[in-house]
Amino acid sequence: MKLTIIADDFTGSNDTGVQFAKKGLRTVVTTNLQEFGENILNAEVAVIDTESRFDSAPVAFDKVNQVSKQLSGHHITFVYKKLDSTFKGNVGAEIEACMDGFGYDFAILIPALPSNGRQTIEGHVIVNGTPLHLTEVANDPKTPVKKSYIPDILSQQMDKRVHVVFKPLKGYDVLEVVETIKHHRSNGVEVLVFDAYDNEDLKQLAAALRVYEERFLMVGTAGLAEFLTDALQLKSRRCVLSIIGSVSDVTRQQIEYASNHHELMVVDYDIDAMFDETLSHDVINKVVKELKAGGHVVVRTAGHVEDVKKASLKAEALGLTTFEMSDRIAEKLGDLTSKVVDEASDVISGLYITGGDTLIKIAKHLGIEGMVIVKEVLPAIPMGRFISEKYQDINIVTKAGGFGKIDAFDVILKELR
Repeated sequence: MKLTIIADDFTGSNDTGVQFAKKGLRTVVTTNLQEFGENILNAEVAVIDTESRFDSAPVAFDKVNQVSKQLSGHHITFVYKKLDSTFKGNVGAEIEACMDGFGYDFAILIPALPSNGRQTIEGHVIVNGTPLHLTEVANDPKTPVKKSYIPDILSQQMDKRVHVVFKPLKGYDVLEVVETIKHHRSNGVEVLVFDAYDNEDLKQLAAALRVYEERFLMVGTAGLAEFLTDALQLKSRRCVLSIIGSVSDVTRQQIEYASNHHELMVVDYDIDAMFDETLSHDVINKVVKELKAGGHVVVRTAGHVEDVKKASLKAEALGLTTFEMSDRIAEKLGDLTSKVVDEASDVISGLYITGGDTLIKIAKHLGIEGMVIVKEVLPAIPMGRFISEKYQDINIVTKAGGFGKIDAFDVILKELR
């Protein structure tokens, strides 16, 4: 697991989780605090909603602390404590609980959400130009916040030494921020709060968090989360598998165009390999290995005109009609695809299939009876998901061979990544 996010409500879990999902990371949100199944532990980003915003501080502490201790036994690269941008709920208690549960002795808090008018100025929460305690949040019926100065808010539920770093007049410099962090940590600060006025501040601060090498807890809102994927170099291992059953010139041109814009491994599954068990096995292993290494793979049956001629000669040798040979090739592709998907489903984010006969054979081999259409990627090129519990996380794009402009495959890859 690359990143675990601990949030106190469901909407907050989702608005933070989506910052990573939109960058292609497999992101799962759960409210189950008792047991973390494979869906959570195998996710690239796991968001745990403790539903503790409206609890008493002691109850909220216990919930977050227990979850943190449970998760601390698993290999997690980064931990992010998500809080409400107007500090509703049990912010102090939950930060302390998270630090204790994961064994952190230092936290960095960057709570600004400039895109929604939330800034941190000299340690004060400012909402659309107004100090927090002068906004409607101060009179919230469930979780009123009567203060604007962050150390004062935290001290109501936390016994930690808190310090605020004001934004320099010249703006933030990544290396200077790192030195500032080191200085305050060495002087006994336990929670370091940073001002942030705009998204450029968040971007620079996020970059500094990557450079800073010591262990610490990240604390913030969806604002900082938006910049963490790039700053922390959280790259998805999930890849696109393309199965090209069409032999049309249009499809070949689309593959060539996309190859100039993406890093693709193109594997020719020619007629010789299809009818040789050892060669077929080698192709499957090659494709699975590349997918698990993080590469996008295109499997095609006819990369050149000569491949079509070879298939015709093979059909004659086997006494098959052109139609029968085409059906046999689709069957072989279906078998190969099912074996690859079974071995690498945990890293495949998208499946692109050309050719209607190929699609139906793949569905048959995977035991799929139907597909839920989600959207139209390009005119007459749909995207959906197989009706299958096993493969429900894999997006599927299907295309008739001759459809689409030259950049169609390029667009599809961007959609499926």
